[in-house]
Amino acid sequence: LVDEAGVCAIIGPPLSNPASAWVELATEDKIPIVGHFMDEVCTTDPDTGEAYPYMFLAEPSCSVQSYILAEYGMNELNVKTVATLYNTSNAYAVAHEGPFVNYVEANGGQVLARETFGWTDTDYTAQAQKIAALNPDAVLLCDYCNQMVTAYDNLRDAGYTGYILGANTMYPPFNSLVKNEIKDCYFVQNYDLSAGTIADLLDIQMKETGTDYPTSNVGFGWDACMVLFNAMKQAKDPTDGEEVRQILENNTKDVESAGGAKITIDPSTHRPTR
Repeated sequence: LVDEAGVCAIIGPPLSNPASAWVELATEDKIPIVGHFMDEVCTTDPDTGEAYPYMFLAEPSCSVQSYILAEYGMNELNVKTVATLYNTSNAYAVAHEGPFVNYVEANGGQVLARETFGWTDTDYTAQAQKIAALNPDAVLLCDYCNQMVTAYDNLRDAGYTGYILGANTMYPPFNSLVKNEIKDCYFVQNYDLSAGTIADLLDIQMKETGTDYPTSNVGFGWDACMVLFNAMKQAKDPTDGEEVRQILENNTKDVESAGGAKITIDPSTHRPTR
């Protein structure tokens, strides 16, 4: 994109695993990248805590979403014991699971099991049976849709009847792909579908792709574009990566998201403050 197409900024990638490999390239080429790589290691150095200069996140990070989900489970559902089932090869999953566990333990809850699998695994029955035997109040699933479907069905097949707490990938088409009845599922989503422009975006996306379910990522893409557009609009030279980077870092305030909320970037983390 930089060497051959000559771009001056990049939207994406939406996934944490590839985004983490772009950190050094973005700095080397002085190309601001705004995306939805929710793992905090894509925007801040895990050793120093300092923000990577050219990497910016346009939605709440994994830990923020995990804290919200854990807080809701403990305060609203009276969850006291939990288990987790997640993919250790997926940065998105790992970055959700750790903060969730930390929140539960810090607030008097008990983690009964932390079961794992990898990309090449296609069945998690053994892990699900261990969790079902312990019978926690809730189980956290925090992977991509296909892995969430397998995990959910394996848990229900193993006889687990408690709450299932999920990351925002529990959004459709998850509900149409599982074979077991959907019940007692709670997940975090970025948008109130009745507010902002998200409903219109979803409608357009479904018509253009010929699908019968909305993909919330269309809103994520919109948000990233608006954050970058806001910075480029303020720049004297919108093709100057360093100038745009500085505006993204220091003057990204109250940019309207697809869901109607305002996005303000924290200069110290390059992630939204709220």
